[in-house]
Amino acid sequence: MGRVAIDSKALGDFVRANLTLLIMVVATVILFVTLEYCIGYSPPRDDVINFYNHAEAMKDGLLPYKDFEFEFPPFSLLFFLIPGLFTSDLNTYASIFGAEVVVFTPVSY
Repeated sequence: MGRVAIDSKALGDFVRANLTLLIMVVATVILFVTLEYCIGYSPPRDDVINFYNHAEAMKDGLLPYKDFEFEFPPFSLLFFLIPGLFTSDLNTYASIFGAEVVVFTPVSY
């Protein structure tokens, strides 16, 4: 059986190029966990409740802009709907949405 050669220079270049992103992701996850579990849980606020209601309306077959007022750009539908695909509970939706924000925030920079 043949051995797979790993180019250590290429691996090192990849790590150096993505080190900032990796540090940002790890720091964001640590911050999220700290806020979620150490400081204490707070109920979802107005914006997240609004996002949840939009996701539930879409799951019920309603169309944004046509069947209900939707004040956000069309691409934002994806981010509101993803947590709603996993739960119908508001508190769980808020936690999944928070995790989604943690994952996508560092990538957006």
